[in-house]
Formats: sequence, structure tokens, C-alpha cells
Amino acid sequence: MKIHYNLTHGDHTKSEFCFFAPTLKKEKKLPSLHFFARFLSHAFSTFASRAFLFVEKNTNKKRTPFGKLAKELNPSRRTKTLAKKCFLPTASWAVLCVTTVLFSIDSVAQGVSGLGEMRQGEQQRIQQQNRQMIQQFGGSAPPTQQDINAGIQRQQNGKPPELTHQEKIKSQVVAVINEAYSAENSRRVDANYYKSAEFAAQTKSYTDALQNLKEQLNGKRKLSVSDAYFVMENAYGNSYLSKKEYDQTIKQSVDFIKKWLVQNGHSLTDNAALHLGIQKFMSDTLAITVANIDNPNQAKKITHLPFYYDYQDFKGEKDFRNYFLTKCIATGSGQCNSMPAVYSSLADGLGAKAYLTFAPHHSFIKYPDNTGKLHGYEPTSNWKITDKWYQDNMFISPKAKMSGIYLDTLNKKQIVANCAIDLAFGYLQKHGAGDGSFVKECLNTAMQHFPKQNNIQVYFVYSSLLGRQLERVLYENKVTDLNDISKIPEANTLYKALLQNENTITKLGYQEQPDPLYDELMKQQEFKGKQQQEKNITGKEKRNLFIKSF
Repeated sequence: MKIHYNLTHGDHTKSEFCFFAPTLKKEKKLPSLHFFARFLSHAFSTFASRAFLFVEKNTNKKRTPFGKLAKELNPSRRTKTLAKKCFLPTASWAVLCVTTVLFSIDSVAQGVSGLGEMRQGEQQRIQQQNRQMIQQFGGSAPPTQQDINAGIQRQQNGKPPELTHQEKIKSQVVAVINEAYSAENSRRVDANYYKSAEFAAQTKSYTDALQNLKEQLNGKRKLSVSDAYFVMENAYGNSYLSKKEYDQTIKQSVDFIKKWLVQNGHSLTDNAALHLGIQKFMSDTLAITVANIDNPNQAKKITHLPFYYDYQDFKGEKDFRNYFLTKCIATGSGQCNSMPAVYSSLADGLGAKAYLTFAPHHSFIKYPDNTGKLHGYEPTSNWKITDKWYQDNMFISPKAKMSGIYLDTLNKKQIVANCAIDLAFGYLQKHGAGDGSFVKECLNTAMQHFPKQNNIQVYFVYSSLLGRQLERVLYENKVTDLNDISKIPEANTLYKALLQNENTITKLGYQEQPDPLYDELMKQQEFKGKQQQEKNITGKEKRNLFIKSF
């Protein structure tokens, strides 16, 4: 019976996973002086003097001209008219008292208000700093009022409560462990088997491939994108092409593109022209003429058919080789992993400057034009697409772009290094985690060539490894509840490492695609796959894309 690992919360109540607003109390509030005080602050002197003069004029028995009264109110002014000293009518005294009191209240209100605003701003700043520090160390910061309001809104809309950062990480860990169970349950062996001569013989193709990649990366062997892809894929076994067939196809393709460019008036030293040649080669039906040795008076015509997207098992779930460049070249059909690999290999053969670029569940090509401006190109659809399109349509966060996990450029050496990561992934698919040493060696080899430590594939593969190792320990100890992990030291160590790795993935800006978006993408792929099946196009049979004619 399949064991399903659940994320349980012990005695935690529902309220701990949903934000509830505190009880709202209806309180009688005193009239706020803030608005009135602010009004007094702007017009206090005018209001006081005018009010005082108005009352004075209307209380004197003898109406005094405004100028004379002003003179009396300003004894510092030199005049022959004697000012009335220390005498004010009762009404004037009242106005003076009221305005004085209002002025005092105004000053205090303004001072308290300003001080309150300063304290509130300082408090918010401190709270924000505290939240950032807590999150930096992997903790779950307390909810803000905005979080609380959002929780209430979700509850009112009948939606499940938004998970905290830590709960999201734990949820991802559970998914990794359950995925590991599905992958590892069919290959339960004693741990000592991984140290045996038999297992070493079974995995020799992988150790040889890693050695080849290491020698390319350290300069002991010529750096070659096409060679790197072949040795990585050939390690899995049952390749569509032998090394001889593969090399011949790559060379024939490069020579064809060069010939087509020359015959169409393009320069082989023009980087933009080289990329035009690759794009036409992969997406259009092209023809060139070549000399006919048997009959010099009649030239030969060679036509090349375009590649197409293979929607059948595009995720490689039924046949892992559907990911491979060798499968794409042999059949003329591929997907978003293999077609950019073909493009990169052809660019390397032509000497064209090109970069491999990642997006969520996707890869594509970037290349500079003759002015140095980078262009994004989709080998799967023959489209030129901007970074903004990918950000808007593939749920790439600004942090993910800034950290470089997505939309960054991998140079030639980094593409070869990335093949070491793909090698580790293929090893997991075919042999499982083993003792973990080979997968770690692959990841360490690759990461040396990413100074920013930002190749997201490394962290994905490492999570898969840790999940498989943790699942093995849990299985051996018959543990199905994550709350019991702390009872087993080895499991606890692996669990903490997995949590930390998943937290690093999040910090780099990775975020899961929303379910509706992902589901829609999958529906589109499945629909196109059915159409391909109805047309009886398998995409899995070898075929020669070069057609010779006279």
C-alpha cells in the first residue's frame, strides 16, 4: 500500500492558519481638534486680529475710524494721539481669552499630531525591519494589518486561508517527499548495494560522462556544446543516434547553413546573418545547390525540412529520451528543452555567439545583433519574444529576473556546465539517488561556473536528491507524519537541509505558476497532442530531414 506523507499540524487549530481581525469595538470618539487646529494654524493671526477689531469697533460708544483704532492698538507707532492704555471692553477681553485658549490648544494639537505621526512612521519602519530580519533567517513574520484584511476577505469569499511563508515551504517539502516515494518505491535495495561493483558497472556511463564534462570545463578537452549534450544524453543509454551518426548530422547541418547563407548573399562573419541561417534552417524548408561529381553539368539540389514541436509526451514521462537533443535531430521533432539545445549546438558549430536562457519549465535562446543588442528567440515557434512577454505570461517575478534564475544568459562554458546538472537529473531518473555522492558531484561541478550561485536547476535537483534520501529514511523507520521526523536524527538533518534548500529557491524569486495558468497551458498542450495523434504523427521515428534531388 502506498504511503502518503501528510503535512499535519498536531493540535494546531484552524485559527492559526487564518488571519482573524480583532473584535471591533464601537467607541465614542471626542471631536477631533486636528482639522480645526490646522485651520487655526494657517489663519490664526488674521482671525484673531480681525475678530478683536470687529468687537472693539462695535463696543465703543464712539465709532473709531479703522486707522485710528489701529494706531491705538500699536503704541509703538509714534503719533500725537494718545493710546488708550490698559483698557479693553469686556467683549474684547472675552475674544482675547478665547483666541488665546484656541491658540494654545492649536499648538498642543499640532505638536501631539506631529509627534504621533512621527512615532507611527518610526514604528512602521521598525516593524518592517523586524519582518525582513525574521524572513531572512527563514522565520515566519507576524501578519500585518494588510495580511489580516486579506485573510478576512478570502474567508468571506469562501477561499482557503493564505498559507504563511513557512507553511508554503513545508507544503513544497511534502510534495517533494511524495514525489520521491513514487520514484523510489520500485527500486528498494540495501544501501550497501550502491557501493558494490555491480552498481559501479551499471553507472559507469554516467561517471565517464561526468569526467568528460569536467575535462571540457577545466581545459583538458576541447570545449564543445554539441559534444557535451551527446555525452550527457548517451549516458542514459539507448540513444537515437550513435556518436558517428550524431557528428555527421551536426556537420552536415552546419555545412548546409553556411552554403545557404553564401548562396543568398550573406556574410559568414556576420553574427546576425548566422542566426538568421539557423532560424531559417530550423523553421523553413530550405534548398541549396551543390556540385555533382558524377555529372558536372548538372548540379544537385539538397532540401532540408523544418523541425516541428512534438506534443506527444513532451514532458518525457513515458520516455525520458523525449527531452534529448539526439532525439530531436534524429526525428526532426522536439520540445522546449531539446530544440534550444539543437540551436545552441548549431550556433557553436557556426561560431555564432548565442546564449541559453531559462524561464519556468522552459528554455530558449538569446543572441546579440551586430550592435550588441540582445534578442530573445523561440526555436519552438520561430518567434522573437521580449523579456517583458515572458515576465507577463510566465509568472516571472522581478526578484527572479534580478537574481538571474530566469531570463539571464548562459555562455558556452555555462551551457556545458549545465549539462552536468542534466546528467545528475538523468541519473536520478534511471538509477535513483544511490548514496547521493554522484548527484552532489555533478551539482558541485556545475555550480563552480555560476559565480552568483543562481542556477535554479541545481536547487531543483538538490531538492529531489534530499527528498529521496529523506523518504528512504522515513520509509525504513515507518514514519508517515512529519511531526515525528525530529525523533530520528538522520531524518531531522535531511529535513532541515531540504527546508533550507526550498527556502533558498524562494529567496531567489522562484514562485509556482498559479493553478489556472498552469492548467490552461497543460490543456493546450494536451489538445495539440491529440491533434498530432489524429494526424498519425508520432514524432518518435527516425527520419532524414535532408532530401537530395537533381
